[in-house]
Amino acid sequence: MDSFHKTIKQVSKLFLKFNQNNLERKELKQVCLLLEILEQSRDKYLNTNDPRFNSIFWADSVRRLTEQIEFWFSWMQAFAKRYEDEFDPRSGPSGDYIPVTYYADNTIVQIISCRHKLALMVGAYFKPFDPERGKLPDFQAIMKRLKKPDKHGLDADLSKSFLEHLKKLENPDFKFLKNYRDYKIHGNDPLIIMGEIANHHFRGYRYPLKTQKEIEKWEREMKEVLRYDEETIQISRKGSTFGGVQYITNDLKNFLWEFNQIKNSVENCVFLILESFSGCLKILIDQLELRKVED
Repeated sequence: MDSFHKTIKQVSKLFLKFNQNNLERKELKQVCLLLEILEQSRDKYLNTNDPRFNSIFWADSVRRLTEQIEFWFSWMQAFAKRYEDEFDPRSGPSGDYIPVTYYADNTIVQIISCRHKLALMVGAYFKPFDPERGKLPDFQAIMKRLKKPDKHGLDADLSKSFLEHLKKLENPDFKFLKNYRDYKIHGNDPLIIMGEIANHHFRGYRYPLKTQKEIEKWEREMKEVLRYDEETIQISRKGSTFGGVQYITNDLKNFLWEFNQIKNSVENCVFLILESFSGCLKILIDQLELRKVED
């Protein structure tokens, strides 16, 4: 128990350090200034029937998500730093570290959700989406509309202005994190490795050979790659057949992920979201004629 309390105390100090550093970023400070204008204009956009003000509803969703991302992100950084400080390579190979995986998972899921809500914020200015009827357009669908404004009856100049900021969210790091998030939710549970991925991290998975084409491919590999004779191939086939179905053992694709790549992509996406949010929010404030109340 004493060791546990010591760990929490150490990591809490690291969290406060990283959290303070992140709060000092100019991207976040700019967003906070713009959100202050929204707060001061609350009476105006809560008492109007203008559907363009639905965009402020989504802006509020983005605000909440960015706050959550900042929280998860800072804890991820803190636990990763502790692992880096405490890990002794002489004790054995690096592996996964549950606290880092937990906070990285939450950060990544919220980043992808936030990108979608940010696009909905912009899309809602042009078209009043109904969240309770039908499926909301995803990030890519909204981007397609903005890139072809004439086809969708959108203001071309305004679409171009929004796109200037939303295009930052097409950075390859978002695709990388979305792939991780999709595997996390819909496929196998990804494993984040703190160091470099090595052979001992892989886990074999048995796949059935379902078609004659797959079986013939396996036979060719036995003959041409492994140089097995016919007798050895038959023995191998017999040993890998269960219930009348032949299986092969391969590594699972997209199962292992290196933390350093995760960390770099997360950090880049966090601040690209803040930059994009700031730029789009400024345009909305101008278009909706919201103004800061001077002291």
